[in-house]
Amino acid sequence: MQRNDNPHRSTRAIAMDLSYLLSTSLAPVQETLISYPGPKEFATLAEVSTGVGTALSGGLPSCYQNIETKLKTFFEDPKAFRQVQANTGAIIGGDFARKFIANELQTPVQELYIYTQYSEVKPLDLRAPIFDFLEQERWIADEYNKTGLTIFRKPQAEYDGLTICVLYSMDSPLWNLLDAASSTATLNFITWNRAYSLFPQTTFVDKECYVLQDLAADKAPGMVKRHGDYLRDLTRDVIQTRLLHRYDKYTNLITRPRRVGDKYTYTIELDATSIDCSTVAIPQTVVECSTFKIKFWSWDRNDTQGSVSRYAMSVIGVDSAVLKQSYVVLHEDEKDQFEPDQPAPSRLFKKTIHVVCQVRGLTKLELAKLPESDRPIEYNNIMNRRSREAFGWKGTRVPETWSYYDDDFMKQLGKLWREHERDEMEKGDDRTSQ
Repeated sequence: MQRNDNPHRSTRAIAMDLSYLLSTSLAPVQETLISYPGPKEFATLAEVSTGVGTALSGGLPSCYQNIETKLKTFFEDPKAFRQVQANTGAIIGGDFARKFIANELQTPVQELYIYTQYSEVKPLDLRAPIFDFLEQERWIADEYNKTGLTIFRKPQAEYDGLTICVLYSMDSPLWNLLDAASSTATLNFITWNRAYSLFPQTTFVDKECYVLQDLAADKAPGMVKRHGDYLRDLTRDVIQTRLLHRYDKYTNLITRPRRVGDKYTYTIELDATSIDCSTVAIPQTVVECSTFKIKFWSWDRNDTQGSVSRYAMSVIGVDSAVLKQSYVVLHEDEKDQFEPDQPAPSRLFKKTIHVVCQVRGLTKLELAKLPESDRPIEYNNIMNRRSREAFGWKGTRVPETWSYYDDDFMKQLGKLWREHERDEMEKGDDRTSQ
């Protein structure tokens, strides 16, 4: 037999060996190898060869993307929690979401952040199923306040130091998470069937984040920690804190209009075969029609206290009596004559606000169809334009003739986003992805 003295093996041979090591036939080896890379490395490995890509796609769901294994740190029955997630529309944020996407949960986090929505009407309060589940799992509400935060702890020794923080408001869970985000590296979340990172390039590849909040000394209402505490935790994870992106003025990398699930979003599909999808509270289509805008934050020109330049999240919540769901859309400021660098509102924003205003007109349409016995107390004020729409059906009884317009509303938002993408491509604004 002829001996091969060439010390350099072919790339093809290495790829074949790697695809074999990553295959399910060597499950323990596969699990060990997949436990180290992050999103950037997975993308690079998938390009090595078709065999490696196939082996990865077969192994990632049971290892890296196995959300139930990761949730066992907090729940005895993570599958049941995911069903509660589906039933309530709750999302997971915080360090758990970021480290799950980064594949860094080999060392479990100490806090789990759950965002949900509450209502003053008991049957519509989505906190209740979450609180009931936590009680079944023997978590105890250790700290409760009226600012949108309840903290749960467990007395058992194996859960010492662990906390579950349930954050809530009358707005959608996604609005709550976006509005409270300390930095771009905090813009990661997990629904019942998908995980999203809105700034994966800067967070996981460049290892940088950009401040989105006022760096106040004290905690804001409903916050678990100060914004500075979150930023310190990111620094410990070797993610550098920045105030402004050095090229954003020219490339619009941070401040472009965005949509959840767009081409700049890193998305992980989670195994949902065991979840009853018939009771999903917030459909994926509602989550992924959400738009947002990060704007350059301009401080008060009369402020002599040394304010710093930074970014700020800019979104508004859309709720209406003719919409079953709560929505999130981007907000942009009017052109400021004293800020020459501030861009004028985009066509996307102007058209989006027009669609939102049309919803108010549909509310009047539905009110006009009601017999006098079914009219809400706000009827005259709304119909006579003495007040903006500010009512919802305070209970489960809704008039039989009442119509909802969620499908039309989402179709309009989708159409506007496609037009925006087309406009950006025509302008040659297809820049480096986030």
